[in-house]
Amino acid sequence: MHPVLRSGKEILFAGLLWSPVTFWVILLHRILTGSEYSDSALLIIPPMVLQLGISIALWFICKSLRFERGGIFNFVSRHLFSIVLINSAWILLTEGYSNILDSSMGTEKWNTLFSNSIPLFVGVGISIYLFSSLLYYLIIANDNIRMKEQEILEQQLFSSRSELSALKSTIHPHFLFNSLNILRPLIDKSPEEANNLITKLSEFLIYSFKYGSRQESTIEDELEHIRNYMSIEKMRLDKRLKTEFTIDKDTLSTPVPPLILLPVIENGIKHGISQLLNGGLLSVKISKGKENIIIEIKNPFEVPDKKPAGGGHGLSNLKKRLSLYYGNRGGLITEREENIFFTRIFIPLPEVSGCPGGAGE
Repeated sequence: MHPVLRSGKEILFAGLLWSPVTFWVILLHRILTGSEYSDSALLIIPPMVLQLGISIALWFICKSLRFERGGIFNFVSRHLFSIVLINSAWILLTEGYSNILDSSMGTEKWNTLFSNSIPLFVGVGISIYLFSSLLYYLIIANDNIRMKEQEILEQQLFSSRSELSALKSTIHPHFLFNSLNILRPLIDKSPEEANNLITKLSEFLIYSFKYGSRQESTIEDELEHIRNYMSIEKMRLDKRLKTEFTIDKDTLSTPVPPLILLPVIENGIKHGISQLLNGGLLSVKISKGKENIIIEIKNPFEVPDKKPAGGGHGLSNLKKRLSLYYGNRGGLITEREENIFFTRIFIPLPEVSGCPGGAGE
């Protein structure tokens, strides 16, 4: 929307601001030509009203002629062409207006006054064009900044909601219920295993609460978190759940958004392996490419005509979180080949990465 045409008050305000500009041009015309105030006013006011309309229309030219890096020559040349074209048209119309005055009054003084003041009209036209363009570009830049700030606020709001949703999903009621069901018989049957389950569950919940509200974790911490989760699920599924880790040690210290692995692992077990009579292998592979760290998680699933792991909101929320965190430099894709479901997460390489350590099971 044009900044002057947004409301009647702004149009009136623009008109009031234009009055002293017009008066100043009349004064300059009188000084330049030595004419009477009334003559200068009669010759100047109608062209200046037209110039106001031109100045308002320049907004649309500025909106279409955006400055781009590397395109300064194109930007300047287009504006130069626009200045020449617009001001030539304005001066020609002003000359026509002076001829109309001479014709209606039976004199030749108006055309003479116009001819003597052509340098003034040229200077005024160029000055108003440059000032209006500068003002409009400042308004456009300010609007862009406000839009960016609004987008950042919306992204932060969405990110906060996503993190809250991710935190809630980490303490899924079914998972806690299943964990407690496993724990109850283990207390009498195998106190050592029961103690191990409580330890894993405690570490899992501590991580969920600790990192659920933070902006950053590491791949190593994320791996430890899902190992705790898998250990508990292994007690429930027994030999039906097999796991395999292939981890590039140099990726372990890489900073990542917290809770990015759990939704994938949870979906792989819930919608894939737990639905199979004989279970299956859930593999996690983390490798370093030229520009990204690639996290690939794959699991078998049973029914190809139904949505496999990732059919719920877990992966879609994760995809949005990664997009907000990395923009187009990272993300998540899923695919299926026969009865294997693949989830690949792409993490942009940081400027400095790599730390000692390893992982493997």
